[in-house]
Amino acid sequence: MWTAVAREHLLQKGGKVVLTNRVVGRLPWPRKVLEDEVFTNHPAIVSGMGDGAREARELRLDNRRANYWTKITRDKIFYKPEGHAIEIACGAYGLKDPEIRCEVHLTEEEIAFGRTYREDLGPYVVIEPHTKDSFTVNKRYDFNRWQEVARSLKKAGLTLVQVGEGGKRVLEGAVDATGLPSIRKVAAVIHQADLLVAPEGGLMHLASGVGKRAVILFGGYVSPGLTGYAENRNIESRRPCAPCGLRTACAHGGAPRCMEDIRPEEICEHTLGLLDETRNPS
Repeated sequence: MWTAVAREHLLQKGGKVVLTNRVVGRLPWPRKVLEDEVFTNHPAIVSGMGDGAREARELRLDNRRANYWTKITRDKIFYKPEGHAIEIACGAYGLKDPEIRCEVHLTEEEIAFGRTYREDLGPYVVIEPHTKDSFTVNKRYDFNRWQEVARSLKKAGLTLVQVGEGGKRVLEGAVDATGLPSIRKVAAVIHQADLLVAPEGGLMHLASGVGKRAVILFGGYVSPGLTGYAENRNIESRRPCAPCGLRTACAHGGAPRCMEDIRPEEICEHTLGLLDETRNPS
């Protein structure tokens, strides 16, 4: 999401930025310039300490005013109540009314890599049934229910391409594109897709960065108003405990009830509906 903040800084302030973070565990916390591959080719971000770094403005990712949480503990993340995460980060640096959209700039070679999938498969939908559990387990949707979704979408005539971490279970009937060597290759595959179907997380932001809409399973861990995108179909929980921000297992019986509330049929309906919108815009 910091790609959006950098873009807004260039548009509103007329200058490029360097993104830094503190080195955790070392006092007095020396600064480290971030050189994530997501930032490659971004016109507003100076990579490393190269040309233009001295003139660029430093945006600190550990700036408390820029974070969308007030506190993170072992058990829970406490969200700020106001605005989208991009708005909160922009506000910390005097940037007003930002466009809620990420920005990833693929190279021609990367676009060509993604295009090979389109040429080989025709129109397709990217799907990712897995989540990273290291921060929270409460965004996980049962794999067997994901398989129901995949089976129904295949029956409706869709080609599915699964991306994500290698070594994990691949949905029956999906083209296996897991374990790609870089997040930019994943972005290239999403760039050529009709849309993305996935849990709330990094791929949702990546899809926004390459201009693709998505069906996103939010459940009740975090609100779409905080991290989501209005152009997507965001499936969220209506339970009174949502959004909970719990990092430990759901207090209601161990399984995330808010995710169990989401029916496979609902995901399919949203996917087919959004697909119709993207292919036949009014």
